[in-house]
Amino acid sequence: ILDEVERRRGVSAALVYPFMRSLMESPFPAPGKIIKVKTFLPGAGNEVIELRRPNDSRLEHVDFDSLFRCLSVRQVLRVFASLLLERRVIFVADKLSTLSSCMHAVVALLYPFSWQHTFIPVLPASMLDIVCCPTPFLVGLLSTSLPKLKELPVEEALMVDLGTDRFIRQVCTHKPELQPASMCSALQK
Repeated sequence: ILDEVERRRGVSAALVYPFMRSLMESPFPAPGKIIKVKTFLPGAGNEVIELRRPNDSRLEHVDFDSLFRCLSVRQVLRVFASLLLERRVIFVADKLSTLSSCMHAVVALLYPFSWQHTFIPVLPASMLDIVCCPTPFLVGLLSTSLPKLKELPVEEALMVDLGTDRFIRQVCTHKPELQPASMCSALQK
């Protein structure tokens, strides 16, 4: 689309608007499908441009339902804000399947961005000391590791209990919130 806009702008800026209007009137294609846009270009006459929407598998097979069954929308938004702020986040769950699906779902929430730091969906108890590192991370733990976790000197980490929809420990005294409030409202809906 941008290549076609640039081609038209090179001829005349007045040709961009009709093309964009024609494009907006066309139905949005499914991933991997083609959209045909009829346009007119001086010197070339009527044209039919075929644009293919790329297949994007990053959001396929993500179980968002499990995340929202475990956490309220408000809690998910607070976790989302912490991830956007590149904080340390630890998820704790009783079941391996719940932990794994929620971890992958919360990373998918960042789309089109991606988590660039340490991501360990299920951290073995023998490697629990990793949560003491000073860099941002997103780590999942089984609840059997919780007593040992509480003994470690973990600094500024948001600890999320997926079984109770509560935070075991918050990052700081204030809640990480998204601003402005209108954005929070839109995300909650």
